[in-house]
Amino acid sequence: MQKCSNPAFQSSTVLGRALVEWYLNFENYVCLLYPAKRFLPKIWRQENHGYYERLAPNQESFSILEPQVQLEKLWAEYNTILGKYLDLHASLARLPTIPQPEKSSYAKSLLKRWKTLYTRFDNFRTFFERLEIFQPDRDRALLPSVHPDCCPPAPFVPYFAKYPPAGILRQVVLGVQIHFRLIMFAPLRPYDVRMENSRVDETGWLAYELCRTFAGLEESLAYNSDELIPTYAALTMAGFGCRRMDIRLWLWRKLAHYEELSVLGYHPMKERLAVFWGMPQLLSMKFEAWKSNPPEQERVVLSEEFEKAIEDGKTSLESDAGSPEYLEGEIEADEEEDDF
Repeated sequence: MQKCSNPAFQSSTVLGRALVEWYLNFENYVCLLYPAKRFLPKIWRQENHGYYERLAPNQESFSILEPQVQLEKLWAEYNTILGKYLDLHASLARLPTIPQPEKSSYAKSLLKRWKTLYTRFDNFRTFFERLEIFQPDRDRALLPSVHPDCCPPAPFVPYFAKYPPAGILRQVVLGVQIHFRLIMFAPLRPYDVRMENSRVDETGWLAYELCRTFAGLEESLAYNSDELIPTYAALTMAGFGCRRMDIRLWLWRKLAHYEELSVLGYHPMKERLAVFWGMPQLLSMKFEAWKSNPPEQERVVLSEEFEKAIEDGKTSLESDAGSPEYLEGEIEADEEEDDF
């Protein structure tokens, strides 16, 4: 893309913007899983967002846009904010390798960036939640379960946005906020005086709303389930904040559906859940095997060493649980393809 185009030209057409946004979704996912700075220069995100800023530079002009265009502008703004988030995430990965006293100074500067960025992200969600397209559709009649033979009814009232595709952005943003509060904050916790002696991660409400949003999307998009695929990664983040047993039972079955769609794409998140829940058997078994009776998950309080624990945990979990048999054939096939 960088060889054949430039940021301004790419963002000047509908197809060009769609290609940029498709790539950014992939880059966001990879950089969140494996802390790394974004690969595409930030000007690409800025130009994509800039197109919509020129289209609707103020609230009045934004309010008269079609719902689809409003949502496109919000996605462009989300990608701009998330770009800074990815850079901060990559910077945090360096923290354990820095010696004292430089480490404390570096951590405090990152904590300041974290607070500024979290405030901006939270303000962004607060803004779009007030828009008409995100208002709950309270007149919508509840339909029978999309998966009545394998999934229990949702133990809550699903969230239906008046403009259904808006629910996807809400779902993704809630997932990122859990990542923000729990995963990203872990290495900075010792350097925040207010949180130094606290074990509260405040992700319960976010996880609850995330599950409600997914339930609404699953029903709204029942006849076009491909549109649900981008939301499953965000749904996984509910596993880091879900407390109620009835919701965990519902969530476990949804994760089983995701695993059926993308075993290889889901494995990195299973590694993190296995460490976080203290469940080595999670790597060698499918969620399908536990759908009717999910085990209790003992959550750990994340700290500075969480990412190191992920790496150490992967080694110990794999030695305890064995190699995931259902992955071996697919991995070998991929390796053979890489030779050509």
